Amino acid sequence: MKMLGPRPRHREITLAILALGMLQGCVSAESVLSEPAPVPPLADGDVSQPSLGNTQKSSHGKQFGQSGQLGQSGKAGSSPALPAVRPAAGAMGGLRDAVTAALDYSTEVRGARTAVAAADADVEVARSGYYPSLQSEAGVGSGTHDYGLTLSQPLYDWGRTSAQVSGAQSGRSAAFVEFSAQREQVMLNAASAYIAVARATALEQVAADELKAYRRIAGLAGQRTAGGYGDATEAGLAELHVDRAQSALEEARGKVRDARSVFASRVGREPGKLAAVPELSATLKTALRLSGSKVAGAASLTDRTDQSPTVKAALARAKTADATAAAEKAQLFPTLSAEAYVRGNDSSDDDLKNGIGLRLTGPTFTGLSNFKRVEAARLLADQERWNAETSRRDVLRQVQAFLDQEPTLRARQTLLKQQRTKALHLRDLYEDQFKASNRTLSDLVTVQSDVTEIESGLINARFDLYDLQYNAAGALGLLGDLLAITPVSDAGTALSNDGAARSGSQKGLSRPKADRACNTCKLPKKTGHR
Repeated sequence: MKMLGPRPRHREITLAILALGMLQGCVSAESVLSEPAPVPPLADGDVSQPSLGNTQKSSHGKQFGQSGQLGQSGKAGSSPALPAVRPAAGAMGGLRDAVTAALDYSTEVRGARTAVAAADADVEVARSGYYPSLQSEAGVGSGTHDYGLTLSQPLYDWGRTSAQVSGAQSGRSAAFVEFSAQREQVMLNAASAYIAVARATALEQVAADELKAYRRIAGLAGQRTAGGYGDATEAGLAELHVDRAQSALEEARGKVRDARSVFASRVGREPGKLAAVPELSATLKTALRLSGSKVAGAASLTDRTDQSPTVKAALARAKTADATAAAEKAQLFPTLSAEAYVRGNDSSDDDLKNGIGLRLTGPTFTGLSNFKRVEAARLLADQERWNAETSRRDVLRQVQAFLDQEPTLRARQTLLKQQRTKALHLRDLYEDQFKASNRTLSDLVTVQSDVTEIESGLINARFDLYDLQYNAAGALGLLGDLLAITPVSDAGTALSNDGAARSGSQKGLSRPKADRACNTCKLPKKTGHR
């Protein structure tokens, strides 16, 4: 009867290990089953954007996290289906529609959105350091079998776990800000492509008008030659200018095709009927609050620059590096933990051992690498701060370029409009005088060249101003707001609509404070449903 003593305990321990594995499997299955089914994409005309609230949707009608899935690929091991380029649609015209279509088509935005969900999962992984750990082991030898269970709860780790959680939370903030920055960049690229198509189309029309004018001039030269008032060389020279205008038109058409190709690669469809490009100068200046004095305007511009997504992302990465440095520093000190263990074997009942106690675990030193890791983490934080300053200066440069060049470009447009009116009037007058043999062909060619140059300059000045406006708005992260495209509010709201499964127990965890190093004090409180 004495030999039967350890057998029930052995079975209980074995059953406990099996039950623990089954419990973990059930939790994983629950998290998998809790994932919602992929939401089918809405029609292209739907331009709803994600905003505040748990039920609001993203710019392309999908929930925030579901957009991380490319196409309908939801099965493991399957290749993601990339969105196909759709044909042009007349109802899809307009810059704002092109921008919303680009947000729906962009794989960069979907990848950045998935990175936010992954960073949120990293926070939960870091928070698991507050919980006890269970270690099981079993060994089989020649003539004996041993087994053991060890339950360990960290009590004091010099703030290492709290630093890891802080770093993960900063990483989540950085991922969301980088998502916002990527979203702004995609919108800017789509707007720039639309502006490029509109510019190339307008210049193509100028080239077509030039060809039409030279054909008219060639006709006048032919009539004058036929009437005996000119020679054949004059008609031949006119035809030469017609050929040159034809070549210029073909070159302009090639630029239109290039611009449309870039548009299709960024937006996912061919451009439809072009609408007027929206002006952003007034609303952009209002957003910058530069209507006051120069000093007040400069201060407002600096403050607004600090809110740029690229600057905020660099600062968030610097904060993450600071937390990493704190965690590396905490690893230089020993960790105090409480342990409960059960160990035994099948050879004898007397070999069953169990107990409760404290354990002090010191770090493993390999040369000076432990200290070098702390120094490297601090240097990385400094690097990110310099990156933030670089981004801030780049944003200031783009905004200042808009503020400096806008008056010049507007004044140039006014002057060119006046010159165009005079040049067109002078061209008509020269043609009438040419019919009366009071003007030469060179006079007509000269005035027509002036008309073409003025019209091309007017178009380039107008679209150069558009480029400056949209580049400045995109650098400040204001492009979506100025185009009335509601932005994603914050990471918490975004992930509340996230398709990535987060169990109710995870959502109910209270956030531990990061100003203490006691692990047992930092354990999140259990909610009532746990």
